[in-house]
Amino acid sequence: MGAQLESDQGFVERTATATRELADWFDAKYARPSMSFTQQAWLTRPVLTTFLIILTALSAIPILLFLMLAIMVSITFIAIGLGIAIVSAAAVITFTGALLVCLLIFLVFVAIGLTGFTLATLFSYRYLASVRTNGIREGTTQWVQETRGQLSGTPVQPQSDGAIYKNGICSVKSPSSEIDDSTAIDQE
Repeated sequence: MGAQLESDQGFVERTATATRELADWFDAKYARPSMSFTQQAWLTRPVLTTFLIILTALSAIPILLFLMLAIMVSITFIAIGLGIAIVSAAAVITFTGALLVCLLIFLVFVAIGLTGFTLATLFSYRYLASVRTNGIREGTTQWVQETRGQLSGTPVQPQSDGAIYKNGICSVKSPSSEIDDSTAIDQE
């Protein structure tokens, strides 16, 4: 606490010293020359000097009021402009953000529909190819197993001989294949 008090006192002393130096500088540079000029003018032209002093005193109030009004109006217009700009920007960002969210929701439904259509087309094509190659009964069985494998995440791959292998085991053979259903064939 004592160190803080000393620090505050040092700050006050430095501020007082700086203020005294500034006042002395202003006094030496502007106040004393103005006073001596006014005294000299008073001695040479008292009526004109009196008129100018009264005019300066009376003019100071309207000039200061004008400057305060100009600053106040400028600050007001800047504040209003910034307020309008911020509100406008927020409104535009909110509106376009809402449009973006609506568009993304719409695109989710479009993607779901296109995915369903694409899968239906793929499964239909695979079914027709399987039935055309292996006949209706074996083609349908092969297509069901292949589709189940694709939907479960462990795809069943047809081989060049027409048989379908899953994890190295032959699950369905083509009519031209001479491998028995119970025979396991290693894919390697």
